[in-house]
Amino acid sequence: MKASSCFVVMPLGVALAVALPAQARDEHPPGVSVAAEGRTHLATMVGGLNVTADLFTRVQPRADRTRPGVTACTGSRIPCSLVDEVRIRVGRTRILVPPSIVVRLADVDRADLAARGGGKFELALRCGDASEAYTAHIIFDRLRISQLDIVADEAGMLSERTVYNDLSHAFDR
Repeated sequence: MKASSCFVVMPLGVALAVALPAQARDEHPPGVSVAAEGRTHLATMVGGLNVTADLFTRVQPRADRTRPGVTACTGSRIPCSLVDEVRIRVGRTRILVPPSIVVRLADVDRADLAARGGGKFELALRCGDASEAYTAHIIFDRLRISQLDIVADEAGMLSERTVYNDLSHAFDR
């Protein structure tokens, strides 16, 4: 299968990326640089299905009163860049991104959007730097987010895993 990747950085802190499958199985296209402030857009086509992700970031002022004393900032960047919103779409369906994912993301440097197999997709966000570096792997399907894995990059180990169960039929009787 012949494929290529195309990355375009747009002005005003907006990055647009269209990622197509890599040529070889082991080859993974390089990530897209995430704007410290503004919107970063990723898109890929998987089996005729358009999958997109948008990250909305802002630079945290030194005296940020919206999150006093509590912050996801890694300390590896000054000023810190916080993620305010993540929007994911699979086809025409907008996937709910739990707030617990968004509030823990900061200092996102690069992002990848790819098929994972078995009807699943992954938004991988590389955050922080050096000993504070981690990668957030947001795993989802056509309907919902199913898992968040946080990998400590320096150790190369899974440090956190959150599983989001499907409760949509919990009260069906």
